[in-house]
Amino acid sequence: MLIAIAVFFAAVQELQPEWLGLAERDPTALAAGQWWRVITALFAYDGGPVQKLGIVFGALALGIIAERRFGTVEWLIIAFVSGLVGQIAGLWWQPYGAGSSVAVAGLLGATGVWLAWPATKLPWFARLGPVIILALAIFLLARRDLHGPPIFVGAALAAWQLRRGRPG
Repeated sequence: MLIAIAVFFAAVQELQPEWLGLAERDPTALAAGQWWRVITALFAYDGGPVQKLGIVFGALALGIIAERRFGTVEWLIIAFVSGLVGQIAGLWWQPYGAGSSVAVAGLLGATGVWLAWPATKLPWFARLGPVIILALAIFLLARRDLHGPPIFVGAALAAWQLRRGRPG
């Protein structure tokens, strides 16, 4: 579903390029009361075709894993909440912009937690993934990159789901 949404809004933006200006994070517009831009920024893309393809393929790969491990509703919650956190972080660190890569970053954090979860039966080398993901999140936070916070949020939401007994 996330892929269909990403493809749909990428197509909308190709046909109506002004969509980006209406949907992106914009502190002036937010100050004028356009609070919805924190949400609509998830459905616009400021990086061109490479960004759009990267988001679609990242959402596809991580979305498949997350949906199988957490369930449809749970992985959509992880993606959406992580994406919102990323857009909010973007207000401070990158005030103008848009994209759903922050939602994909949340799925990356969730996947990392699942890989590290004790009940997950994976070979030892697969457990290096979470270490790399954690290091990436710390690096991104240090650089004030808006993808760092969603990785942590996705990880926290996944841990909460796994603790509740969701399949792993």
